[in-house]
Amino acid sequence: MKAVILVALLCLASALCAESGFGLSNVAEFDTADPVLTLSSPLGGEVWYIGENYDIQWAISESHLSLNSIFLFYSTDAGETYNIIEDFLGNSGSYSWEIPSDPTTQAKVRILANDTFGNMGQAENESVFELRYMKLKAPEGLTISINDGTDAYLEWEPVYETVNDVPLEPNGYWIFQSQTPNEEDFSYLATSFVNLYNHADATGLYPRSFYYIVAYKDVGGKLAAQLEQLISLSRMGLKRVSLKDILALLDQEGGGE
Repeated sequence: MKAVILVALLCLASALCAESGFGLSNVAEFDTADPVLTLSSPLGGEVWYIGENYDIQWAISESHLSLNSIFLFYSTDAGETYNIIEDFLGNSGSYSWEIPSDPTTQAKVRILANDTFGNMGQAENESVFELRYMKLKAPEGLTISINDGTDAYLEWEPVYETVNDVPLEPNGYWIFQSQTPNEEDFSYLATSFVNLYNHADATGLYPRSFYYIVAYKDVGGKLAAQLEQLISLSRMGLKRVSLKDILALLDQEGGGE
């Protein structure tokens, strides 16, 4: 009887085995490590000019980086607070940043990135760098010739120089004129976008003339807008646009000489 029962159990087990099956899942991986970021530009100590474009450059070591997971920030107070530059960027390793009108000697850049597991890494330059308005080279070589016996033809060397591989060129030139060499007496005459200007009927209007040329770099159109306000007051007879006014404006906004 025992033998019969044993045979029956073996047969039942064989039947169950014949009808069962199994499957294997894919290998699951869990990542708790933060992305490792390296910021290669800026490093600190640079001078970047407001209104120009500079490349922020970085490298990331991370096999599970999320798409569009790069966030860029800048600080003007050595990292105490940060402002957004750009968010949700792809990992291109470089971003062309147009420097905003935030002059400072305490600038920093920070980059953040996250992976698909929610880990986040960041990096920033250890040393501060400077965001500065461009200090243009002063116009040189001004010459004056008289055309047709009446017009004063002004010409000067174009302002152009390169600082830290960045070409510094003016947006234009402001011409000031006076009947005396006293700096206080110079008034705004005209704007020129090239390195020459023809003062029509100069000899008929004035017994003698002195000229002063200012090269300017206008970031965001601020200088042109404020100059137009001064000129409007001048046209209404409320204010003379003097050289002193313009130099004060340049000291305030930067970008001229």
